[in-house]
Amino acid sequence: SHYPSLKRLIEGLMMGINARIEEKGNQAGIPDLTIRKNDRILGYIEAKDINIDLTKISKTPQLKRYLESNIGDNLILTNYLEFHWYVNGECEKTAKIADLKSGKIILVNDLQPIREILQLFLNQTAKDINNYYDLAKEMAAYTKTIINAIQSSLEIETTTEELNRLKETFKKLLLLDIDNDKFADMYAQTIAYGLFTAKIGHVQNPGQFAFNRTTAGIYISDRIPFLKGFFDIVINSDNVSNIHQSIENLVELLNTVDMTNILENFGRETRTEDPVLHFYETFLAAYESSLRKSRGV
Repeated sequence: SHYPSLKRLIEGLMMGINARIEEKGNQAGIPDLTIRKNDRILGYIEAKDINIDLTKISKTPQLKRYLESNIGDNLILTNYLEFHWYVNGECEKTAKIADLKSGKIILVNDLQPIREILQLFLNQTAKDINNYYDLAKEMAAYTKTIINAIQSSLEIETTTEELNRLKETFKKLLLLDIDNDKFADMYAQTIAYGLFTAKIGHVQNPGQFAFNRTTAGIYISDRIPFLKGFFDIVINSDNVSNIHQSIENLVELLNTVDMTNILENFGRETRTEDPVLHFYETFLAAYESSLRKSRGV
């Protein structure tokens, strides 16, 4: 694997950069490297083998899923010789370090384009989220990543493993015959809405715990027993071990935004005291819009 070399290259370009190699098979739906800048997620790198044609990869379902989620906000696709940089789901620039000719790697003469593309990638800044509508859109993008992680896991699991067992539990609880797509959708929405509700509870009454994936269930109000019970099933079990990272990224988003300010603005704009219900409608509109776009509707 060339991952360690790629990690060293990226980390050596700028202070405060950390490139984490994701463990294959342990984290579904996440590219090979997660790049952080001063401890905040900056972007992702998906690395293919040297002899792989990136133009063909750009048309695969895997890359399509990445580009439709928050991962597509700042993503590099590379085969170590060629780099494609994607911003907001679109290919912004491409550059080469070398060409592969007759089995030999030949460095290009001008390395300025590759320096530029990597600097642009590392200079991307996080989106400013100052109102509930922007938060709803961003949460919808992160929820798509969770859906992709669930679907990827279901595809490689046997029927007796983790998520497939949980899918059977869902069927029994809801008396529904659900396929993988519906299960992933329901699961991801439960996580997103549950985490948002829990974050509001934590802002209003922090208690003694930091807000994270494992403590979130404590902060969901008992007045929403169905959500609380459902959320506990999907988040507090080892069944989700291989999609933890996609969930942790959403937790990180909620911990990064100024939720107190967003809630105050929400109250002024909507003249309502109940952000949980009304925000969900806004989130659902953004989420369903992204789903329609991905289905070409």
